[in-house]
Formats: sequence, C-alpha cells, structure tokens
Amino acid sequence: MGHKLEDDGTPTQENIDRLDEELMNFAKNTQNIFSEEDSTPIKNVGREYDKLKIGMVWGNVFEVRTFIKNYAIINKFEYYQVKNENYRLRYKCGDEKCEWMRYVKRNCDGHTMELKSTSNLTHTCRDKVVDKNKLAHTGWVANEVEQLIRSVRSTRPCDVQKAIWTKYGVNVSYSTAWNAWTICMKRIVGFYDEGYIIMLELTVQVLLANPGIISTCSIDLMTNEWTGTCILYKGSMEGWLNECMPLLRLDGCFLNGKYGGVYLSIIGLDGNKGLFPIAVFFCRSECTETWKKFLEMMEPSLNLHRHRLNFISDRLKGLIEAVSSVFPFVNHKFCFRYMYKNMKKYHRGAYLEKLAWGAAKAWKQTENKEFLDQLKLDDPAAYDRLHREPYERWCRSHFDLSAECEHITNNFSESFNNWINKVRDKPLHKAIEKLNLMLMKLMYDRRLKAREWDQNGLVPRAITHIEKIYCSKYHIVAKYVATYNLPIHAIDDPSEWGQPGYTVLPLPLVRGPGRPKKQRIKDQDEVLGNCRRYGKCGALGHMKKTCKCPSAQPSRTSTRQRNRLDINNSRAEHRRNIGAPPPSNTNWRATATRGRCIIAKTGNNATSNTRRGETSNTWRGAASNIRRGAASNIGRGAALNIGRGAVSNNGKAPFQPPRPAPYAAT
Repeated sequence: MGHKLEDDGTPTQENIDRLDEELMNFAKNTQNIFSEEDSTPIKNVGREYDKLKIGMVWGNVFEVRTFIKNYAIINKFEYYQVKNENYRLRYKCGDEKCEWMRYVKRNCDGHTMELKSTSNLTHTCRDKVVDKNKLAHTGWVANEVEQLIRSVRSTRPCDVQKAIWTKYGVNVSYSTAWNAWTICMKRIVGFYDEGYIIMLELTVQVLLANPGIISTCSIDLMTNEWTGTCILYKGSMEGWLNECMPLLRLDGCFLNGKYGGVYLSIIGLDGNKGLFPIAVFFCRSECTETWKKFLEMMEPSLNLHRHRLNFISDRLKGLIEAVSSVFPFVNHKFCFRYMYKNMKKYHRGAYLEKLAWGAAKAWKQTENKEFLDQLKLDDPAAYDRLHREPYERWCRSHFDLSAECEHITNNFSESFNNWINKVRDKPLHKAIEKLNLMLMKLMYDRRLKAREWDQNGLVPRAITHIEKIYCSKYHIVAKYVATYNLPIHAIDDPSEWGQPGYTVLPLPLVRGPGRPKKQRIKDQDEVLGNCRRYGKCGALGHMKKTCKCPSAQPSRTSTRQRNRLDINNSRAEHRRNIGAPPPSNTNWRATATRGRCIIAKTGNNATSNTRRGETSNTWRGAASNIRRGAASNIGRGAALNIGRGAVSNNGKAPFQPPRPAPYAAT
C-alpha cells in the first residue's frame, strides 16, 4: 500500500490517522446502502431519443419540437431557440461555449421536416449531471402525465412528481406538478365556468329527454348569477307514488368543486329496503330559504301519495322550520344517531348509551318507559335532554303505523351520499349528466333483477326477516316491479344542443382561510389516531392556531405552612404547659426534620442520651420514642405527632424534652 512502517514493523501515527479517515468516509457513504437504487430513475422511454442522425425526418413541425424537447430532457442538457418558424428550426446548446447546433428545415412536399447536414451534433461542453431542467415546464409535464391521471383519478401532485422522476430522471417542483395536475383535470372533466354558462340549455335538454319531469334553473336577475337547479324525474316520482313507502329522507351535502355549493336531496326506500332517489336540488347554500324553496317545488307531487308522509332528517340548518311551513301535517322524525351524538357531549358512558338506545329501539311503550325511568334515576339531566323532544319523533314505540317502517336513523342517506361521491367534485353540468346516467343504470339493473324473482312472492329482504318483523304490502315483488317500471332516458350529445338565450354567471368565488378540507371532521369520541393533547385546553388534536376552547383550570398544588421558629421563651412556655420540669443543663440544641426529631445534649449525660439511651432514648426508645413511638411519637404518632400528626402538626416537630423517669416504659 505504500504506507511507511516503523523499524519494528508497527504502523506509524500517520498510517493510523489515514486509516481512521478512510473508515469515516466509508461510514458516511454507506449510511444508506440502497441510496443508489432508490434514487436511480427508471428510463421508460423508447430508444428513439438515444441518438440524432443527419437526414432524420419528421412528419410535421410539431413532431420536431416534441422530439427535441424530450431528447434534451433525457440527455440532461438545455437549449435555446435561434429560429422557430413553421418551415425551419434552429437550436443551440444552453452553454455558450458549446458548439452543438441543430438545424431542421421543411422539404419540398410542404410538411415533412428533415435534419440538415449543417447541424453539429457533438457537445463540446462539459457534461453536467443535473436533476432539474427548465424545459420540463408545466405544459410539458401535463402532456406527459395526462394519460396517467385519466387512468388513475386518485393521482395527486406528489404522484406526478414521482412519475416524471421515474420516467425521465427530472425533479419538478410541487407548484409545477400542481399546475400540471390542474390542467389535466380541466381537460378531463371540463371547466367549472362552462357548467353555469350552459345550465339553461342543459335543463332544457333534460326536459326534452324525459317529458313530464321537473327541471328548473334559478337566476338572480340583478346580477345574472346562478342560484339553483332542481331536477325531479318522472320515472322516480311515479314509481314512488305507486308502490313505495311514504317515508322520505331529507339531507344535504357540500359540493367540492371550484365554486362550492351544496346539493339537497329527497330519497325514499323501495320494497327491498333499497335507495330510491326522487329529487335533487343544487344550490348555493343550505338554509331555511333554500330548503323551503326546494320543498315548495316538490309539495304538489309529494302530496299525491295515498298515505300520510313521513320525513326523517338530521335536523339540518333551517330544515325543521321549512318542513313545518310547507308540510304542517306530516310526521317529521329525527335521526336518533345525531340526537345521541349531541347528547353524549355532556353525558357520556356505555351505560347511558345503552339506556338511551334501548329507549329509542323499544317496540313497546312499556319497554320504552322502563328504559327512560332507569335513565331518569341514574342521570336526570340526560333524561331531561331526551324528554325535550316529542317521543313521536325518535321513539320507535310511538311511531305512526302509516309509515310501516321501523327506521330510527338516517343511515340510508349516508349511503346515498357515498353513492354520488364521485360527482361532487365535478363541474355542475358534468355532475348532472353523470347523475342522470347513474339513475338510468340503477333503474335498469333493478328492473332486470326483479324479473328473476317470484312475481307473486316476497322480496328477498322480506323473506330473510319474515320471522322478525311484520311484512307489509310494500314488500311484494309485484309492487317492487311497479316501482321501477318507468325508465329514465339519456341526454342528447352536447354537439346537438342549441345556443342558450341567456348568459348565466357562476357563483362569486369565495376562498376560505387555510387549505380546503377534503375529509370529514371526526367527532370527539372517535379515534383520532396518533394525536397530541394541547396543553392550553387539554383536548386531543387541538392546535394553537385553531383552538378556540377556554384555558383549562390549573391544578391546585398543596403548599406547606411556614414552620414556627422556636425560641427560648416559647420552649419554656411549652414545658410549663405540659408540666415538665426545667432542664438541669441548658446547653440543648434541637434538630427537627419532617418525620424525625432528634434532641441532642451537648454533654455526655447518660440519662438523656440522644442516641441509644434507656430512659429517654429519643431514637428507638419506648415511652418517649420520638421517631417511632406511640404516646409522644413526634415522627409518625397520633396524639402529639408533630411530623405528620393531627393535633399539633405544624410540618416540623418543635422542641420536645425527654419525659421524667417514672413515665418511662420498661
């Protein structure tokens, strides 16, 4: 190795230092033995970008521009354009000292482009291994990942970054990936503004494809801004009126598009307990005004049912007032899951939960009364909270028999929200078209499925539970078939539509503070995962920027009282109070600690020996044992316990002289 050794063959200090340096470098380079494999991109592009040859031909000028850009990105260099015309192109390397130059010119046929011999295809610049390239801009990234996003709709900007690095070995910024992802989504689903511009014509096309339905578009005449779109299909309404239960679910959900908004829905149940969408209303916000407007449009059709209507809802904002105003004589039930969710904020516990749900699920009023009486006995405040609402709105035992349905929760509305979750982030016109296709498929599939059943028998759901529940007429297969008898037709292609005669503007774009939330806000008792407890309010998952809870009360800390300082006068007074004789030797000093009091005399008197005496032994004696005795135990005694006692405990024991000899225990 060329290392110098000492005469006796031992290594020198220089060899040892050099070896230490080599070992340190080796340790640094091997901290991650898979770093090379993890960071090496997988070039998944064709070999056509490996070399350039004089005389290469491309079909048109656009193919040339695409080829040279991909060639430069793959081969890790940049260029600038000297000539960029439709008949000739000239590029030079980004390094001014490099002689690389490419010249492409159009042939005589008028479209073919050829690489001319005047080009210099050799790079004279020094090779630079870089992972960034200014040619990989937003437009180029969008063209490269568009097919990926079309195939995998859940692709996010971070996935776009990984895809470009894997394919080309180029790192793009997150902002570039985000802009490219936005461009691709616009190409796939369309522009959000377009949905409002063609909304009037869209409602006309829906009406033409399905005669007899309700299809409206509301506009603010002062600002020409869109305010709402309501769609009620005739096939859904006729099927519900004929052979469906008079039970309707009212619910709303937010739209996740650019301009936001909400959609309100009315959902029923068929004879097989399946979801049966009836009407939807896309609007700007959820309030009493919008709910009242929606229900007023539906009121003439819904009142055609032969039985008394029954609504069930989650007590949404403005819904109770709107229902009582438009339908004053209907049965309006409340979802008990949301009622208990509000109740458990103040009254928690598995036992109270069992009593509350038992009262709601009870089939008989006597059983309901037993659960409520027990709840009143255990927690009167929880009973009063449930007792505020009429029993007809949440107790199964008090339901109106005309509904012929035992539901006490609004869970099937959550199933509908999950069913249309894929259209919530689409532009408005795309959402309506997609919803139309989904309803078409639903009606067709269930109509086709019912043909295989016994037409004179019961639906499968009723057969499964026939021993547990009463079977009503709505569970007969013939009724189920009549529900899905009328079809829903598709909308014509947009190329065949006419021009809208009125310009509709989108909603005002309002941006809230912070990043838009995509996930549901979890309840307090739900599992929050690995979250920390905020020290100010003591709640899990809270943060300093967003917490609005009041500060938690600080825990009380016990403070010890200041010990009284013994002086000669106080010692003499204490001795007179207990009837003790004055000391024969005044050269005393007292040492008092918590749980231990040692009285020491500076002399060597055997009678008052403070360590191991017999008569007045203050360490381990009997009668006047000050450490662990009984009568006058100052360390841990009862009557005169001054260390931790009850009568004269002041934190530390005051001066305690030894008792006379007659009182000592033998």
